[in-house]
Parts: sequence; C-alpha cells; structure tokens
Amino acid sequence: MKINDPDGENIIYINERLRNKIDKIPLYDITVIDAPAGYGKTEAASFFSKEHKDKVRTISVLSSSTEIFFYDLCDALGQYDSGASVLLKSIGFPKNDGHIAKIREIIKNIRLQDELFIVIDNYHLVSCDEFNTLISSLAGNMNNKIHFIMIMSYIDSQIVRNGVESGNILYIGKEYFAFTQDDICEYYRLNGSDINEEESNAIYGLTKGFVTSIELSLLQQKVDIKDKIIKNILWDRLSDKTKERLMLLFIIDSVSIKEIMDFKISLMTEKELLLFMNTSYFIEYDTGKCRYCIRDIFKDFLKEVITDTEKESKRGILEKAGAVFIKRDDFFAAYKCFYEIDEWEKIYGSKPEFHKIYPVLKAENKDFFMKIIKECPTEARKKNYYFTTLMCLVLFFYNERNYLIQYPMEIVYDIEEDNELNDMDKANYLGNLYFVKGYTEFNNIEIMNGFYRQALDYSYFPVNGVTSKIPFNFSCPSILHLYHTEEEKADEELTKLVECMPYYYELSGGHGKGADALMKAEILFNRGEFDAAAILCHKSLYMSDSREQYSISVGAKLLLTRICLNNGKYDDFKQNYDSLSVKNMDFNGLDHEYIVLSELAKGFVDITTDNAKSVSKWLTDWETVENNVNIMCMSYADIIYGKWLLLTEQYTRFLGISGELLGVASIFSNEMPKIYLYIYIAIANNMLGNKDKAVRILGTALDIALANSFVMPFVENYTHISEIVTSYGMDMKYRNFVKKIAGVAAKYGAGVRSILKNAKNKDNFGLTARELEVAKLAAGRLSNKEIAGELFIAESTVKSTMKTIFNKLDINKRQDLMNFFKEK
Repeated sequence: MKINDPDGENIIYINERLRNKIDKIPLYDITVIDAPAGYGKTEAASFFSKEHKDKVRTISVLSSSTEIFFYDLCDALGQYDSGASVLLKSIGFPKNDGHIAKIREIIKNIRLQDELFIVIDNYHLVSCDEFNTLISSLAGNMNNKIHFIMIMSYIDSQIVRNGVESGNILYIGKEYFAFTQDDICEYYRLNGSDINEEESNAIYGLTKGFVTSIELSLLQQKVDIKDKIIKNILWDRLSDKTKERLMLLFIIDSVSIKEIMDFKISLMTEKELLLFMNTSYFIEYDTGKCRYCIRDIFKDFLKEVITDTEKESKRGILEKAGAVFIKRDDFFAAYKCFYEIDEWEKIYGSKPEFHKIYPVLKAENKDFFMKIIKECPTEARKKNYYFTTLMCLVLFFYNERNYLIQYPMEIVYDIEEDNELNDMDKANYLGNLYFVKGYTEFNNIEIMNGFYRQALDYSYFPVNGVTSKIPFNFSCPSILHLYHTEEEKADEELTKLVECMPYYYELSGGHGKGADALMKAEILFNRGEFDAAAILCHKSLYMSDSREQYSISVGAKLLLTRICLNNGKYDDFKQNYDSLSVKNMDFNGLDHEYIVLSELAKGFVDITTDNAKSVSKWLTDWETVENNVNIMCMSYADIIYGKWLLLTEQYTRFLGISGELLGVASIFSNEMPKIYLYIYIAIANNMLGNKDKAVRILGTALDIALANSFVMPFVENYTHISEIVTSYGMDMKYRNFVKKIAGVAAKYGAGVRSILKNAKNKDNFGLTARELEVAKLAAGRLSNKEIAGELFIAESTVKSTMKTIFNKLDINKRQDLMNFFKEK
C-alpha cells in the first residue's frame, strides 16, 4: 500500500506481521503469496524487490497460456544459464511425470553465485497439477540459491496446500495483508491524517481490513471523491458482462460456487468462476458462510449504478436475480425484482407455500403487496388461481376487509368462466378459494362454517396446502381470546366452534387439532373451575400433539401454568412455565412466529405474577409490539404491555394510549382484552387518586364479564383492585359475582404467594424440590446412604438424583456442591 510522501518518493507501507513473513522468503525455496485482488500483493512483491534489488526477476502472467508462461520462465532462467534454458524449452511445459522429473533435475543443476528470486505474478492463471507437482517437488530440495515466489489470488490446488502443510513451502495468506485497527491508525498517520480508536474501528467495520477499501476511505476523507475514483479507475475498465455479473451479485446479496452451478446462473466453468470471483476487487469471500459477496465499500456505488440503469438495460439482470430468489424460496425478494420490470406472469405464475410468504407480511411491506394485487393486469391475474387465492390471505393479514369482499368474488367469476379448466380442476380451485374465504372470516364462526362446508362440497381432497404450516391461532396462545366476540355468548360461540371444527379438520388434515377443547378449558378456567379446565387441557394436548399442532400445545400448557398459580404447586408451575420456551426448535422458516407465541405465553404469566422484569423487551414498547405481532393477536399483546406499564408505575402513559388499545380490541370484537383493559384503566385511575372514576370504569369490566361468569381477569388482578371492587359488593346486580371473585381470589392469592415464596426462598437454581433437598443434604456432607435414610428413599435414587444435580449445576464433585451453596 502506497504512502503519499511529501518528497514525491514512492513509499510502500508494510505492516509488521507481513514484513516478518517477507523477511523469511530467502529461507525457503518456494513461497506462496495468496490473497484476493486488492490486498496489496503486488506492492508487497515490489517492497521485496527493492530490498533485494537486482536479485529479483518478475514474470507477469497475463493469460492462461501455459506455453507462453513456460517460455517466459525459461527466458528468465536463461539470463543465468543459457544451456538450461535451451534444455527446458526442448521439453516444453510439463505434461507428464517424465517431463516433471527432467525439468526438476535441470533447474536443480543450475548453479549461481548469488541468490535469485523468480516472482511469478498471477500464477493462478496457469496453475495446474503438473506444474504444481513440479514446484512442490522442488520445495526443500534446491540447494542452488534459486527461489520461486508464486503470487496468486487463490489456491485451487491440493498439491500446493499439501506442500504448505508440510512446512516446505512458505505461505503468506490474506491474514498477513489485511489491516488491523492499529494498522489503519498507522497508515492514516503516515498519510497525514490522525484518527482516533473509534474512527479506526468504524473504518475496520466497513472495510474488514481490505487494503483497497482503506485507501478509498482515506481518499474520501481528504475529498469526497470515492465513488468517482471507483468509477474511473475500477468500474469503467470492466466489460459490460463483468458489470452485469457484479450488479447481479449485489442484488442477490451473496452466492456460493455450488449455487451458481446448480442454479445455472452463469455459463462459465467452475474454474472460470473461481478465477472471476477471486480476482475481482469488488468481491470478497466470507469464510464463515462459504459465500461470495460484494465488499461493503462498493455497495453504495453499485446501488446507485443499478438505480441509474434504464429498466430495459437491467431487465436481464433482474430476471436472473428473481429466478435465483425463487429457487431460494425468497419469494418476496423475487417479486420485487419482477415488479420492477413488469414481469407479472413470473409473479402470478409462482406457487409458493403460504408459510414462505407469511414471515414478510409486516407493516413496512404492505404497500408493495397492495401494488401487486391492485396493479396486476387482468390477463396475468386470470389463469393463476393459486396465486390469487394466496393474495386473499395477504389481504386478510393486512386487514383489508373491504377489498377482501370484492377480490375473491372476481376470482370465483374467473374460475367459473374459464372454459379451459376441466370440472375436477375447477372444483378444486373453488374448494381452495372457499376454504381460504372461510379462513379470512376469522372469528365469525357461523360464516367460517358456511364457507368450510361449501369448500367440502367442491374439494376432492384436503385443501389446506396454503395454510397448513401457519399457527392455527396466529401466534396467540389463547383460543378464547380470538373467538369470544359477544358479551353474553361464550358458550354459544363454543358450540358453534365445536360444530365448525370437524369440517375444518377434514379440509385441513387436522390443522389446529385440539383448539375446541382448549377454548372450552379456557371458559371453565375463567369461571374458576380449575379441575375441569385441567382435564380439558390434557385432552387438548393429546389432540394437538398427535397432529404436531405446537401452537395449540403452547396454549394448553399456558393454561396449565395459570392453573398451577391457583394450587401453589411450584414444581408443576416451573415445569409448565419452562415448557413454554421454543429454544432449539425448527419451525420451517416460521421461527419468529413461534418465538412470539412463546414470549406472549410467558409474558402473560409474568405480568400475572407482577414480574415486570421478566417480560420480553419487545413487549414493553408499543412500536415493537406492532412490529412483531399480527393484527389478530395484537390485542393479546396489549394485555401484557398494558399491565407492564402499570407494574412500572407508568399510569399516565397507559391512560394516554388506553383508547388506542381498546380500539385494537374492537377490530375483531375481542371481548377478553376489553375486560383486562378496563380493569387496568380502573387501576391506573385509582393509583392517580381518581377513585370514583376507577370504580365506574371497573363496573364496565364487570358488565362485560358478568354474563359469562368470567371471574379470573379480576382474580389475577385482585391485589390491585380489591379496594375498589368492594364498592360493588352491596349492588344486587353484582353482589354474587363480586363475592365469587373474592372467594376464588383468596385461594388463588395464597397459591401465587406460595409459588413466589418457593421461587425466592428455596432458590431452586433449576432444581426440583426433591433435587434441592438432596443437594442441600449432600452439601452438608451427608453420604448417599445418610441422605436416603433422611428422606426415606432408596440409595440408588440418591445416586441418580446427584447425577442430575451435577448436570444441572454444571459441577463435577461434592466439594463443588458445597462451594456452590456457600457462594449463594
């Protein structure tokens, strides 16, 4: 890397690590300098040449012609031994073991008075097994003062790697050229620009030590001409084909050689690809991901180039990029490419499973999806019934209710008028559409049921291919929360759901199995009928586990956790609570949805036990709540967020947004969040001294809950409302209901206190109550036999329990156990 010297002398900056390596070159017969283009290999060779002056001969390989290269090598050696040169030319470039043996002997027999260093620049252009075998056989066997220095952008030969690993070949790799943060500071200082550690770290973060990038960063600091230099010195010298390849790589973000070959992205051979990828200044290789990508320093430039390129000029690039994204199952990225060049048939002709689209249905992408739906020409929409049916789901998840009325009817008309479809295909398309239409009538159970039955009339087989992998409950751990929409009719809604679900199960192949049992369990739980609720939870778990309906299982486990708060059984509570986690589980690209499901479930338990610190961070900010959950379970998340605000004493902030939160609950007429939110509004007003208003608003919550005898929202918040709920104790309308709330709250409160006391005082460290007993006795120096006698259990049980304790606490012996409890 060059330094701007005030006297005009061409000075090269070499970091200390690289200098130490270069100093070892005279000790080896063969040196391999291996680094991608732009790391300063040529400058390092120039530095070495200056140090050794007339002892260096450089051969610049300009093509893949092995014959031209070999003649240049013969001529370089001929300057010192003309006879050897003639003999080598008579043999020619080695093509077999016999040639290799003869050439090796001729080179070894050359005798020199002084050292000779032959630098072969761009050796990767002529690298082949025959010459690599020759070079490796010379390593450590020369004894005649000749040294070969092979400069290459990448090693593609195992023969050379073996020579490096044996220690016979000196290897100087990319890591010696790449600048550290300290190197960057020193290089800038030598160029008259002092920078601090923070600035150095920032430059390193952008450049990753890539030498050319650091030079460009320095130039940009002196005068804002970085992009102009990239364009004039690097970009404009490239062929149009090379520019297209770089723009394509920028758009698709990263690629492996295997992916290029498998996807037929390029017509180049694998060797040609390796040469291109490893010799371009613009491209770097990510060793961690084993993929090639555009260097960060060039990304802004390429983005601007692509933006400024006319649509037709980049059509081919965007078509290729879209095809790559389709093969990667990244349909959203593909559609953005196709949309830019009006390739509607490629968008509407694609057939993604809906769970591949579902994760990108976020607020920031809504405008794009609506453009796809609204701007599509009629001829592209017709015939592509799978995709248009999929777009009905997109409209549903974006809550575009008005458009959702018209759009499916247009599809029905298109299908019915399509004379090219046979009767079976027409029926199946309609069956799929009516199924999706039922799905989009979410929580209007009667209408859902009507569409499902209509879908069954048409369909010849299960039609849930488009939604089978989406959580049935949309990442909301409560079925009651989703489907209870009318104040007085929870039991009627349950009856309708029980009637509807068999049709849904038949259509969907068992998707959502156990949902009806879970809703009944939730109704009973909210009435304080805990044993009956627990029985149905286990029924729901059995049904859901049999069909791998994890989202339903989480809902059942959440309800069991809440039941444990009533009975005060800490071990059961902890086991159920811990089972709500989804760590180290694979959900086919829907990991985020199931993490949300898990954190909503755990968050509900956390706010119920007034444990604000354990609530996931994203659930403590309205903006991140909106970014992480879909519209169907937004109001459930708001229950957690609202209570968190109360627990952190942000009463005015909560009251300020309470109207918005109630508005969200009204979108799908969800009754359960309304009960909780009105309770919270009452609590906040009471804490601010507005008791009369608090009492009045609590009455609204009581009115909503009374008809269904839902006491648990009040019981779970009883410590915060006990003072104001008694105001309704003498009112004939509420007296029995309030009395029941107080009765259930008495036992429930004792259960919660017991669990919290266990968690705090026992300090279980992830151990069950029995394991904790054994651990403490063992820490008190009791033997296994003595522990068995103390606890009336078998000695073998003590041994197996001790093994579990050691694993859980990550310790190896009893002394560690004693130290553990001593420290605690």
